[in-house]
Amino acid sequence: MTVMVDGDYKRVQGGRIVVSCGRHRVNAGRGTQNVDVPCGGVVSVM
Repeated sequence: MTVMVDGDYKRVQGGRIVVSCGRHRVNAGRGTQNVDVPCGGVVSVM
């Protein structure tokens, strides 16, 4: 499965995508969401 993050396709591995902290635009098939990833943290996208 692939997910678009900030206009680039990323491969999902083990149910996760690793990105840098900060604001990202994520399209996981249910529309685009803006998410703020805290440094050292985790964010779930539904």
